[in-house]
Amino acid sequence: DEEEDKDKEEEPTITAFKRNADNIVAMGFIREEVEVALRAAFNNPDQAVDYLISGIPPSAFAPDNNPLAFLRNNEEFQHIRYLVQSNPGMLQSLLLSFGQKHPDLMDSINKNKGTFVRMLHEPDGAKGLGDDGGIVVDSFNNTGNEESHER
Repeated sequence: DEEEDKDKEEEPTITAFKRNADNIVAMGFIREEVEVALRAAFNNPDQAVDYLISGIPPSAFAPDNNPLAFLRNNEEFQHIRYLVQSNPGMLQSLLLSFGQKHPDLMDSINKNKGTFVRMLHEPDGAKGLGDDGGIVVDSFNNTGNEESHER
């Protein structure tokens, strides 16, 4: 019996959050975005998938201090955000280039990856909620683009 107890203790505990995140990531979504969506959806996987597809409403986020909020006023970040929204595959090469120019800033970005990813997906002119950049928007569902998609 003692050996069975040891085996049970050594097995890693898989939380419902991790299981839900793993299942949604298996659908092809990015882990950082999945975790943000699951938190906003209070770990409801159906709601989280809906958020990933339709965008997370700003009201789903509690305001907090965003250590990267100043990037919204950085022209180079805005350019990177635009390019990544157009072609997500460019992110790695853009970050490498950006990191060579701004190594200290890259440390902050690496410490706040989830926030950085959310900020990359913000619509133009987003200010976040309070000082938080926690808005994930699908550009096809952005109200400014409705006319162009109806044509």
